[in-house]
Amino acid sequence: MRNEQFGLRLLPNYFKKIGIGILVLTILFFLLWAYKILTMDKLHVLTISKTGIIVSLMILSWTKIKTEDELTTQLRLIAFALAFSGGGITIIAGSFLESFGYNYITVDLFKNSAFVIISMYIMYFTTFRHLLKRR
Repeated sequence: MRNEQFGLRLLPNYFKKIGIGILVLTILFFLLWAYKILTMDKLHVLTISKTGIIVSLMILSWTKIKTEDELTTQLRLIAFALAFSGGGITIIAGSFLESFGYNYITVDLFKNSAFVIISMYIMYFTTFRHLLKRR
């Protein structure tokens, strides 16, 4: 069986280098701004940084591994489902924290869409790597 039968078309393996490159450039851009080497508005820097991190994680999550087969496709879909569920739990946790009167920094962090998406990708990567090791 091929991955196209599942409707899952993944990027070639060399896109992993592109995704890592975008992630490194984004972190470098943020660090240059943080150490005041670049002078830009904070809102623009945070928007560019969030976008760069999310795009790089998206590319990395949709890149094939070298030994992609039916089992890894199934494990990938399980990891996506668990990460999606974890994102929903993160949003629900933020709502509960807000209703119980916890401080606003914690609540805003859990309700921030970029935080939720990045945490979902982190959950996906950790779950997928764990499932691959148990394979």
